[in-house]
Amino acid sequence: MLRIERLDENNVESYLRYLHQAMTLEPQMMTAEAVDEDGIRARVRDPFYQKTTSLLAFEGAELQEMPLLRKTLKD
Repeated sequence: MLRIERLDENNVESYLRYLHQAMTLEPQMMTAEAVDEDGIRARVRDPFYQKTTSLLAFEGAELQEMPLLRKTLKD
């Protein structure tokens, strides 16, 4: 069953593993030369990031191949 989760400190490591796998399998589809792990970890802790959320699709314990969905949270 597919579940949607907000990218946060609890699942950022799964997201990083997914990015590394995607970079290996389809580097031509990536928009960056490398995965900035420290930058991504810092972003999920940034208060500004709390206003904009990245959603991830999981099936079981694994992140599924699908584009990130972005949603702006309303105050």
